[in-house]
Amino acid sequence: MPFRIEGGSLPGLGGTGSLLGDPYLATRTPTGWSTAYTGPTGSEATVVVPLTTSPDQGYSFYRAEVSGTAVLAPTTAYVRYPDGHAEVLGQGSLGKIDPEAAGQLISENGTHIVFSTGVLPAPPVQLEPNAAPNGTRAVYDAPPTGSPTWSP
Repeated sequence: MPFRIEGGSLPGLGGTGSLLGDPYLATRTPTGWSTAYTGPTGSEATVVVPLTTSPDQGYSFYRAEVSGTAVLAPTTAYVRYPDGHAEVLGQGSLGKIDPEAAGQLISENGTHIVFSTGVLPAPPVQLEPNAAPNGTRAVYDAPPTGSPTWSP
């Protein structure tokens, strides 16, 4: 069960102490409940904005903001994977990154990670060869591994 703590963090589990909330995941196991922090470290982002999760709770979106090694623009969107690592959400096979891409949906087991470009003030970036050109909003569907596909 995903949850967030606003204006502080859980002792011993990490977090940024962001007023917008730090994301956590509580999981029931055969021996009881466990809780894990699911956002960036304080050195990666001084503010984290927790967003949606997949139905199975394994994947999630968050935005890193203000300052830190994970902040590539005023706001940088990430997708977190079940193994705990996170990747910039708006990236494709052209080697370009749209750090302000907006996560829209993550399906069960991350089989579809849907995001769009051009939602925030920065101009959208073309991420795939056959996608809309730079400056045009686009919707992408990314598999858990590999490059996203573009939906006109």
